[in-house]
Amino acid sequence: MSTEQRPTHVSVQLTDCARDDAQAVFAALGRAFPLVVEPAGHGPGAADGRPTVWSTTVDVARSGGHVDGGPLEGAVIADLSGGYQAVGKVREALEECFHAEDKGSASGDQEMEIRLRITPRD
Repeated sequence: MSTEQRPTHVSVQLTDCARDDAQAVFAALGRAFPLVVEPAGHGPGAADGRPTVWSTTVDVARSGGHVDGGPLEGAVIADLSGGYQAVGKVREALEECFHAEDKGSASGDQEMEIRLRITPRD
């Protein structure tokens, strides 16, 4: 399977979260869009043994429809990068499941990156 970045692909990195919370976010994204890359943990890991970054790539070209989120124990920082429309679709899917607070963005000519703080819905 190719991991080549396409206009419909969005790279998703999750940080500052437990494995179960990362899995809940990726499960919600997997129901909304096909996962191009199996979620994986990267980095030296925190003191409790969890990785510092969880990552995957999603393809927004095929949408799975309405998404329900799993339970979150705490906050998750999500960095999304890719084409403007593709990142917007992933953000919308996350906002259907969780509370997503904008923590900043950077825009380029054809791509953008946004940082969201994802927390459980009240």
